Amino acid sequence: MAQGYNTHPPPLHAETRPLRAAVAAGAGSSRQAMEAAEEAEAEAMEASEGAEAEACRRRLAKAAGAESWDALLSSEELLLSFKALSSLPADIGQLGALETLDLEGNRLASLPASIGGLAALKTLRLADNRLAALPETFGSLGALQTVSLEELNLTDNQLARLPDSLSHLRSLRSLGLSRNHVQRLPESIGALTELEELDASANQLTDLPENFGQLESLTSLNLNGNQLSELPESFGRLAALRYLHLERNEVSALPDSFGCIASLRELYLTENSLAALPGSFGQLAALEQLHASGNCLESLPESFCELGGLLVLQLEHNSLAELPAGIGGLASLRSLYLANNRLRVLPKSLGELRGLQALLLDNNPLEAPPPALPGLTEAPLWCR
Repeated sequence: MAQGYNTHPPPLHAETRPLRAAVAAGAGSSRQAMEAAEEAEAEAMEASEGAEAEACRRRLAKAAGAESWDALLSSEELLLSFKALSSLPADIGQLGALETLDLEGNRLASLPASIGGLAALKTLRLADNRLAALPETFGSLGALQTVSLEELNLTDNQLARLPDSLSHLRSLRSLGLSRNHVQRLPESIGALTELEELDASANQLTDLPENFGQLESLTSLNLNGNQLSELPESFGRLAALRYLHLERNEVSALPDSFGCIASLRELYLTENSLAALPGSFGQLAALEQLHASGNCLESLPESFCELGGLLVLQLEHNSLAELPAGIGGLASLRSLYLANNRLRVLPKSLGELRGLQALLLDNNPLEAPPPALPGLTEAPLWCR
């Protein structure tokens, strides 16, 4: 074998050590470059968010007619309806002196969580926006002992549910929820014992919480245009209720406790599925108007004749085959609408309704004309 020649290759690690070092150095440089790029991107995003937040503050200040955001910090009232606002500053909670905030008719799809920090707020109007949800911090508007929200209008939005924190709004007197997509009211709504007006019409409610009767200050309730099939037994505890709208639902029966609503003056039950009224109905001594057309009523309870203060009785498009014999006891009645029923004979006591001014009986199979009533402003319509 010739001398001076090494036929064995050098060890592999001896050849690759410089290469691996170079790769490691390159990787370190790449990692540092990546970290630097991410940091720069984060700073740019933060700067962009800061610029957008500042721009949002400026837009709100301009809409309010103020020179700057700082000029709003002591404001007690902001009237910003129909200003084409699509967002609110994330730190709107800084407006701690605000008592009235009107944002109706804008383009708001969400609210910042800090809105719960408006500690002095009494009136909040958010109707006609695009809100699909409320932040859980919403209940903070009622968390303080000194001041709490009294009026909240959320009409014409896209709300499907309400936060449980709504129960914290203990001073709330008026709540507008009409024309949303709410399917159920939270059980916590029973805690709103100061609530006087509730409008939840044109939603998708299928039932009411069992504790609904705890709303004992309620004077006006509008549930028109929902999908309610029944009312909870606690409904009779709404002793202060004066005006009740239940039109266009699917209610098939009223609870026996219904007669306990002693203050009820106007009751609207048009277009439901009622086959009968509870026997306690005659206890509604303050009732002045009953609108129950478009149901399935076949008869009226005898206690019905005890409604001595009733002025308007509308029972068209039902299945009434007879009227209570003592209907003449409705001494205050001025308008009686009974068209499109199945009446064949009218009770003699009908002639005792001396104050009756309007009587509609058309499209009934009457066997004889109605009695003469001196108070009618025009001849009764009674043709078959």
